[in-house]
Amino acid sequence: MKSVRILVAAVLASAAAILATGTPAQAYPDPVCTVSVSPQRIVAGSQFTATVTSTVATDLSATYRGVTKSASDATRLVARFNAGSAGSHQLSISCGGEIKGVAVQVLPADAAIDDPDGNDNGTGPSSNGLLPNTGGLPWILLVIGAVLVVAGGTVAVRRRS
Repeated sequence: MKSVRILVAAVLASAAAILATGTPAQAYPDPVCTVSVSPQRIVAGSQFTATVTSTVATDLSATYRGVTKSASDATRLVARFNAGSAGSHQLSISCGGEIKGVAVQVLPADAAIDDPDGNDNGTGPSSNGLLPNTGGLPWILLVIGAVLVVAGGTVAVRRRS
């Protein structure tokens, strides 16, 4: 009976020591905010969308040229703004009290879009208009891939025998 009491006292003392030395619970995690602007090419007089996302619900706001859009206790804010005149302008983002600045470059309305192959798909020189030509020769990559597959098969066959 005396050994049971000692065992119970040891277990209670161990539990109290573990609970007493534990780390305190963290309150709310800090929000991690990201900002994206679309479209990538903003032309004077057009509209663009700024999307602010946060990892936790917080107060979000976006201000561009004196116009503010906001959301309370949210994880996402989608705000549309008029681009206004050409030039570099500041988009201010507030996320959980943290303020970030994002530079927005607005192109003139008559800006020429750099499209070397002239087919209006924005890809540059290519054989079929679907993907841009990155300068690599595709048949070289095919040969290298085939050699690696054959080498891997040879190693696998040798290990089995």
